[in-house]
Amino acid sequence: PAPAPAPAPPPAAAAAPGARVVGGPAGLLGSASLLASAGAGLPVAAPLATPPVVVPLATPPASVGLLLGSVPPDFHAETTHGPIRFHTFIGGSWSALFSHPADFTPVCTTELGSVAQLMPQFEKRGVKVVALSCDSADSHSRWASDVLSLARLPAEKLPFPIIADPTRAIAEKLGMLDGTNPQPGMPLTCRAVLVFAPDKTLKLSLLYPASSPKL
Repeated sequence: PAPAPAPAPPPAAAAAPGARVVGGPAGLLGSASLLASAGAGLPVAAPLATPPVVVPLATPPASVGLLLGSVPPDFHAETTHGPIRFHTFIGGSWSALFSHPADFTPVCTTELGSVAQLMPQFEKRGVKVVALSCDSADSHSRWASDVLSLARLPAEKLPFPIIADPTRAIAEKLGMLDGTNPQPGMPLTCRAVLVFAPDKTLKLSLLYPASSPKL
C-alpha cells in the first residue's frame, strides 16, 4: 500500500496591523532564501512547521510637539502683564518663549533674572520675549519680586510677561510637558526655549528635562 501523505503544516498565524512576523515561512525561511537555495542547486529546506511568533511593534507617540517650520497654535493666556492672545502678542516680530517647571525655584529664578538683565538687547533687536511656568498669575507676580531683587533691577515688574498655565493646557499644546518626571501628580513643564520667526514659524527648539540644570 502507498505510504500515507505527510500531514500539512498548520496555517500561519495572521499578524495584526503594526506587527512583524518572526519565524515560519515569512521569517527565518522566507521566499528569498528558498529561491536562492534552489538557484544554487542546494537542497531546499521545507518551511518550518511551527507557527510564527507575532511581535507587536512599538507604537510611536501620538504627539512630538512642534516641528521646525510649523506655526504654534494660537491661545489666550493670563500673564503677569494681563491677558494676551499669543499670535497678537508676538505680531510680526522675532520672538522667544521659554518655560520653567515651577515658581520660586533657584535655577528658574536665576534664569529669569538673566533674561530681565538682557531685555534691553532683545528690545533693541525688536524681539518679543515671554516666559511660561505651571503656576498661577498671582504666584508669578510674587515670584517676580524675587527675580528682580536677584537681578538687582529697580523696576516694579519684570520687563516681559510670564504665562500662567496651572492646568498645563498651553504646555501640552506646545509639547513642553516633561514625561520623564517620576513625581506623582500633574506633570511639570520641562525646560524649553522656542524661537519663532516673524512669520510665526518655529526656527529653534531646545528641550531638556526639569531635573537637568540650566544650560
